[in-house]
Amino acid sequence: MSLEPIGIITIIIGIISIYIGIDFAILVLTPLTLLGAAGAILLSSGTIQPPHLFLGFILIVLFFNRAVISDTFSHFKTGRIIFWLFALNIYATVSAIFFPRIFSGITQVNTIGVSDYGPAVLEVPLGPTSGNITQTIYQTANFFCFLFITLYCRSEKEYRVLLRSIVICAFTNIFFAAADLITFWTNTPYLLGFIRNAGYALHIEEAGAGLHRIAGSFTETSAFSYATIGILCFTARLFIIGFQPIVMGVISAISLFLLLISTSSTAIAVVPIIILYQYFISAVDIMIRRHSRSQIAFIAIAPFSIIAIVL
Repeated sequence: MSLEPIGIITIIIGIISIYIGIDFAILVLTPLTLLGAAGAILLSSGTIQPPHLFLGFILIVLFFNRAVISDTFSHFKTGRIIFWLFALNIYATVSAIFFPRIFSGITQVNTIGVSDYGPAVLEVPLGPTSGNITQTIYQTANFFCFLFITLYCRSEKEYRVLLRSIVICAFTNIFFAAADLITFWTNTPYLLGFIRNAGYALHIEEAGAGLHRIAGSFTETSAFSYATIGILCFTARLFIIGFQPIVMGVISAISLFLLLISTSSTAIAVVPIIILYQYFISAVDIMIRRHSRSQIAFIAIAPFSIIAIVL
């Protein structure tokens, strides 16, 4: 096991969060989720990423609050979302540990980690791999992240802090995408080595149709596009309803541009669907309630945008 420099930075920020408070911790957590190629702690059989390590500090900060402790158990009542997510997490953990052993060699699978047959994208006999451990960690971290955010958002103040954290995340994602492009063009990708130190297969120097396949702070362009699509959906909706239209419009436009030039098939396939969905929602809003100037502008521009993207 080795503690990496990015891990040391994460621990220092986590300690600072304990003293400053949960608002600061939330503002830090969301941008940290972008570090998909970083390893805070490298294990012999996996990697602990910065956001997963930072979740431990959020746990400490949250549970210093007695109101949060008393409210936690109420969320686990049968029928509530967290109860079903908790049940799913237990099933996923048990199946990841026992199923590859119980059904070892019975069927062929695409391995999700290094197996006895080595790393491969081809089908191999079912058996335990390092991916069973790392995927279990990620699934559990996802559950606790959802739980922490649910416990945190108790009033409008907390929701506004969460909103700011997502906006910071959006700008950070754009920064890493720009850094990825610049380091690729200048042949200096090693400058981002401190956030690309995890033991994953990295596809960060690939090009398609003369364009660099943007990976940003992730391991590959599909992971980058997956995160950027979420940012685009969130900021575009806020722009359409007229919430800080300049800021949200700039973020949405840049995110859309990055998706279109990323050469990601995921992005190319999903972006028109996003625009159509937002167009439908905006049209309904205009018909049944008061509307903003941004909605009118979006209704007018969206059809031409879709045609341009398809072409």
